[in-house]
Amino acid sequence: MNVLRTLPVVFVVLGGAAQATPLDEMTVEHLQKAWLQCDRLASDGLVELGAAAACSMVHEQLLRRGFGGDFRQMLTWWQGQRSASVPPRPAAAARQP
Repeated sequence: MNVLRTLPVVFVVLGGAAQATPLDEMTVEHLQKAWLQCDRLASDGLVELGAAAACSMVHEQLLRRGFGGDFRQMLTWWQGQRSASVPPRPAAAARQP
């Protein structure tokens, strides 16, 4: 698991090395990477309570500091990141129920 539980410090694996960083000291770039890790965790299944709390705090910091509180702007950014990281489905697979 890339985002682990601890409040208000989030442990994030960036570049293969685990680092403990207080959220208010994380750069916006690191917050974005951490939030995308949270997104991948949530896409894979249930997220443990501690990790979910850490992801929620990362979300709030990123929304406030990275997007000035503008949720629509953050949503647009996330959609762009998500579409860039997900390969397009083959046409035949898209038609199957």
